[in-house]
Order: sequence, then structure tokens, then C-alpha cells
Amino acid sequence: MAIALRYVFRTVLARKLRTALLVLSVGVSAALYFASTALTTSLTGMYADRLQETYGNAEIVVEPHPRGWSSLVLPGMVQDAGEGIEYAIGVFEGAAVYRRHDTAMPMSLTAVAFQDLVRMDRMSLAAEDRLLPFRGHKAIVGSHTATAYDIAAGDYVRLEILGTVYRFRVAGIAHPVGMFIEDAESPAVVVPRDFMAALYGARGQVETIYVKAEDGQDKQWLIERLERVFRRNRVRESVSAREAREWTRELTIPLQIMLVLVLMTAGFIKHTAFQVIVLERLPVIGTFRSVGATRRITSAVLFLESSVLYGGAGGVVGGALGIGALYVVARWSTPAWLAEDGIRIAFSAGQLASTVLVAVGLALASSAIPIIRSSRIPIKALLLGGHQSKQRSIGRLSTVGAVLVALAVIMPTLAPSLLNAVAGIVAGVVGIVRLAPLALTGAAAAVSLVAAGSRPGAVAELAAANLRGNRHAQNSVALLSIGIGSMLMINTISSSVMDGLARDQRDMRYDVELWTWYMDRATARRAHTVDGVRDVLGMYGLSRVPVADSAEDIDMIHGVRADRFPEFWRLRGSDDAERLYSQLDRERTIIPTYALQKRLGLAIGDTITLELARGRRDYRVIGLFHSMSWDGSYALIGERFLKYDGLQRWYDALYVQADRDADAVEAGIRQRFNRRDPWVRTVAEIMENTRQRNRELLRGLQGFAFMALAIAVIGVVNNLLIAFIERRRSLALYRSIGMEQGQVVYMLLTEALICGAIGGLIGVGAALLLLYIADYVIRALEMYVLIRYSAALIAVFFLVGVAATVLASVSPALKARRIDLLREIRHE
Repeated sequence: MAIALRYVFRTVLARKLRTALLVLSVGVSAALYFASTALTTSLTGMYADRLQETYGNAEIVVEPHPRGWSSLVLPGMVQDAGEGIEYAIGVFEGAAVYRRHDTAMPMSLTAVAFQDLVRMDRMSLAAEDRLLPFRGHKAIVGSHTATAYDIAAGDYVRLEILGTVYRFRVAGIAHPVGMFIEDAESPAVVVPRDFMAALYGARGQVETIYVKAEDGQDKQWLIERLERVFRRNRVRESVSAREAREWTRELTIPLQIMLVLVLMTAGFIKHTAFQVIVLERLPVIGTFRSVGATRRITSAVLFLESSVLYGGAGGVVGGALGIGALYVVARWSTPAWLAEDGIRIAFSAGQLASTVLVAVGLALASSAIPIIRSSRIPIKALLLGGHQSKQRSIGRLSTVGAVLVALAVIMPTLAPSLLNAVAGIVAGVVGIVRLAPLALTGAAAAVSLVAAGSRPGAVAELAAANLRGNRHAQNSVALLSIGIGSMLMINTISSSVMDGLARDQRDMRYDVELWTWYMDRATARRAHTVDGVRDVLGMYGLSRVPVADSAEDIDMIHGVRADRFPEFWRLRGSDDAERLYSQLDRERTIIPTYALQKRLGLAIGDTITLELARGRRDYRVIGLFHSMSWDGSYALIGERFLKYDGLQRWYDALYVQADRDADAVEAGIRQRFNRRDPWVRTVAEIMENTRQRNRELLRGLQGFAFMALAIAVIGVVNNLLIAFIERRRSLALYRSIGMEQGQVVYMLLTEALICGAIGGLIGVGAALLLLYIADYVIRALEMYVLIRYSAALIAVFFLVGVAATVLASVSPALKARRIDLLREIRHE
């Protein structure tokens, strides 16, 4: 065995390029595995850290209920929850506007007692001036704000709160930690709690209570006790790991699903590459076997080569590359608001160890079949080179493939879940691989019929005959179809998302959107006076509306008026919008999006029960419409019902139609409402921000899909080289009986052309299957994409398959021109 190991080691060193390619292919796959698995850890940690800046060391939050029962709570009621509480701190939270000359900067306002702020570990002072007692018109600002506006401790600043400007003395400047890690849009300012309590006329009450449990106290048990005390308020964890994981699902799960395709493709590469290695070593294996080495020893040597030299080394390389890949994927995938403090990646030693194990497992699994097959070859066949690969039954393979594809179609529908969807993808890919031989055989037969009878056609007919039962050509077609299917699927989804956003923008028949505090009809009339404004519509809305007797929420419900809303929004996907609008005005009815209909399993005529401020209310579904707004979790009801059932007094948004340049109108509105801290955006700007957010997510998926295609093309090259090695003798025989060099090249290129065309066609079919399954994945992620198929995109990727295979065949074709005829046919 030692001699065999030395031989393998010398051979590996001699083939440095191939060894490097194998280690790199396994390493890249392992790196992508590491990046996709560690991304959840990184994003969850960043998300939790960002939230913890807001809550300090508080673990539980008691706040007003979303249904709006009460806007204030009594902090003294915490005592009724019993023991186990280290502290319970009451605060007011809202918004202020810092005003200085022409400057109007919105700020995040927190009103809290200073000793409570210290207990919550939410700040560290850099400078102070008569800070204590922290009462009255005093304020603490962050050092970034102080530097930007040349504010020193002891200076006075003007803050507008609830429409009135107050003069505060800056009693403290805080280091940029905790709540004072400031972003550009809304830096923090802290004022005394007694000031806001007097302003609200709510002495003894607060808006929110922050609670910290004593060491060793079960947090969930304490939450349950607080819920019994604060029945009309919401009690929740300040930073929930589960919530953070749920938030990252829409970023990480699509990447992990793409990883499945990448690993399967990489497995094919390793499998085909090791077929080359085993094929080259068959004579040496025969020699070792003839001098006493057992089949077990020769197989063990090959398995050690695969697992240690390629799998182990690839795992180590993958771990190193994976850290860089993790940073890149995290940078692509992290939303701007979360990346303001920088990209922070996190991973564990266990994840690095699992990466090495995955690389070793991938190498072993993909090389097992060639090694086991080589151990079954008789010594005589090994020494004389007379071994021929056993042909696989196309009928049996096709039957298995058809069953697997059928399972891929059926499985996601039986019990829609991410696990079933992933299982469907695996079944579908394996099924397509099994169907490749049938498709290739059928194409070869068709080419033979077309080419029969002509002199150039004779070579084409011979090329077609060579493809029948050629397992390497079949592997090339399978690899190509997976790569093309992955790229076509992701690019179709990407183009569908962008197309959907473009259609949403066309549905919005207004130009500017405005939000500010306490908007009513007077606010709408004031907006109407801005130069360039043609019309204004006030929209009432409810966010995060719970669906009764389920764990589902509707992200946004708008109340609409039949006489006004159609002028500002086109109801796409409904044939009778006018009748639906009028019905919304008359009775409790609802029009959800098609995405919401799929997510909740609704049908026209069904009744959905919503939990609103006045209690549960039943709404009947009367129609559906297409929209990607709020990720499709969006619905319309009548305005009067939303105001009454939801106790809504203020508008949620103002839609503004302009009769001049939208940017100029936006600037005018911003100037008109500059004392009310307005949020003003043009529709074009809103949609571009949404497109950018989707591009960030899709860019990571496209990177993975491109990797799958690149790996597939490398696999095609490997298979063509394998086929050339096995066919050198037959090619030499063709030349010895009169076939010209040009005809040999023509034959090989024809074979590649047929393989590329079939690979492209099957790749299109694979993409259609993957898109079908992707619809269930998107639904499980509570997202919405209306898939739109592009004939141009399909044609492009079909041609990519053909071109990739033809280009990959150039090297074998050139090698065929330099075959040594005497050496190849000397045994004949």
C-alpha cells in the first residue's frame, strides 16, 4: 500500500494543473456552502446588535397594542407581576426637529430619567454641563451631531416637538455608542421624562416600559406574567433571536437553495474528473493488482486520494475563501439601514469544521462510483486495456427520471413548505439527469435521418451514431442543463421582479408621496396649495393587521373611496374595478392582492376575519389585484369601514398628482412642511429604492447561479476530455481507413453541437420546472413575484449552451489532429 501511495502522490504532483483545478472546484463549492450557512449568523447578529442599541440591556418591552386600545401605560402596574424583575423603566418616544437658521433636521426623541438611562446602559458621556438634576429643558445629543452643528455642552438648541419649538440647554454630549450610534437621517436626542409627561398631560404614565429580568429568571415566564397584568398592551422580547432569524429568511434561504444546485453541479465535476483519473490509472492499478495488491487496497488508496488530497485540501481552501465570500455575500445582501454601522461577519468554529466535512463528503460521494467500478474490472482487462464501460439501460434511466420529475411537480403541492420545495428541486434535477440519455438518443436519431444520403451528412450521421449510449456526452448534457436551468431561472425571476416593479409604478397614478405627523384634511388642503400640485388624495391605512385565528398579518390595508381612488391607482388584474370600488363603499368587503390570496388560501366569496381596534370584523373577498407593494401583503377595504373599525383619525399618506416636474413639486412640498418633519419622495424615487433593494438580493442569487453555470462548463470540458481519452483508438482507426483530419474535427464539432443544443433545450425545461417550484419557495417566504417568461431570454441561454459546448470541444478536436496512429492501434 505504501508503494501505491507514493505513486499516487508523485502523480498528483506531476499533474499540478489538474490537481489545482480539482482542489479549487471543491474549495469554491465549500466556500459557497460556508458563506450561505454563516450568512444567517452574520445577519442575525447585525440585526440583533442594531436593535440592542435601541433597548440597551432591557430584555422585555411593554408598549401600546397595535390595535390601538391605549397609547399610554401605567409603570406602577409592573409590581403586580411579582418578583424576578431587576428594573422597569418608563419612557416616552417620538420625534423632534432640530432647527437652526435654515436647517431642519429630524431627530429620534427619547424622554427618560437620567438614572434610568444609565441603568439601561444606553449611553456614555463625553462632556456635560450642569447635567444633574436632569429635569426641565435639558437635552443630551450625540457627539456626531455636536460636531456636525458645532454644538458644545452648555449651548442652547431649538427643538420642535409636536409642532411647537422649545429651547433646550445641551447638558450632555454622548459618545457614539448605544442609542447614539447615529445614522444620517435620524440622530438621537434625549430629554427629561417629566418634560414629555407634562407636555402630554400624562403624569404618572408613559408610552413604553423597558423591563430587565433578574439574573437566573426565566424570561419567557416573566413575559407571560406581564401579559396577564398588561392585558390591553403588547408585551414582547426587546431583541428576539427568533424574530431576527425570521427577518433574515428571505435573504438566506434563496441563497441556500441555490447552494443545493451548486453542490450538485460541483459533485458532477468531481465525479467526471475522477473518472478521468481512474481511467488513466487503470493500467497501473492492473500492475499493482498483478503483483499482489488486493482490490480493497487499490480502492482505499484512491479513496484516500479523493478525500484527503482533494476533499481535505479543498475544505481548507474553501474555509479560507469562504470568509471572503461571506463578506461579499453579506455586503450584497445587507440592507442599507442595517449596513450603516459597517458590515460585520460572524461565524463559528463548528461552521468551519462543517465546511471541511462537506468538502470531504462531496469528494468521497462523487468519486465513489468510478472507484467501485474500477475495483470490479478483471486484471487481464486492466493489463491489456480491453476494458469497455458497461452501457446503461436508457429505458430504465428514463423511467426513473420521469418518476422523479413527476415527484418534483407533485411534492410542493402536497404540503407546501420550504423543505418540500428543496426536496422537489433535488428530485427534479436528478430526474432531468436521468432523462438526458433519452433526449440525446432521440436527437441523434433525428440527425441521422436528416443527414442520411449526402456526403457531408455521412460524417454527421457518424457523429450522431457516436452519441448513442455515450455516457460522457450524456453527462455533458446533464451538467449543461443544470447550469443553464439555474441561470435562466434566476434571471427570469430577476427580470420578473423588475417588470413587476415597473408595472406597479405604472399603476400609481400619482407623482409624489407625503407623510408627516397628524395629517388630516387641512394637511391635504395645504399640500394642494403648493405650486405644481394638481390634486391630492388622503389615504387612511392600517399596518400589520392580524388575521383572526391564524399567525398571519396583513402588512398594509388601505381604506379607499370609490369616487377618488381610481384616479390615483389602477386596479391591475381585475376586469370590473368600478363595481368593486363601489361595493367597498357599501359593505364590509375586501380586495386582497393575488399574493395575499395565495398566502392565506383565499377565494372570491370567502370571508376573512380581521382583528381591528373595535374587535373582530368579518370582510368578504370580492376581487383580487396584482401588486408588489408591501411584498404583496396588501389589501383594500372601504374608507368608512377602516376609519370606524380601526379608529383611524389621521391619514397614513398623501398621494400628490403634479402638473409639472415631480422633483420640483417634491422640493416645494418639503419647503411648505419643513416645520413638520415631512417624509417626501417622488414615486420614481420610491420605486428606484425598491429596485435597488431587490437588486442587492438578486445579485447574490445571480452570483451563485453563475457559479453553477461556470462549474457546469468545466464539467463539460472534463467529459469531452474523458470521451477523447476513451476514443483515441477508435479515432485512430477512422484515420487509418481514410477519414481526413478535417472530417474528424467536423465530426467532433457536430457531436458538440448536438450536445449543446440538447443541453440548451433540457436546460430550458429544467428552468421551467425550477420556476414552478420557486413559486412555492417565494410563497413560503411571504414574498410575491409574478413570473413572466421571456422568449428572448430563453433563446439567449439556449445559444449559450450551444456556444459553450462547441467552444469546449475545440481542445479535444485539436488533440484529435495530433493522434499517433501507430501507438493507438498497436494492439489491434
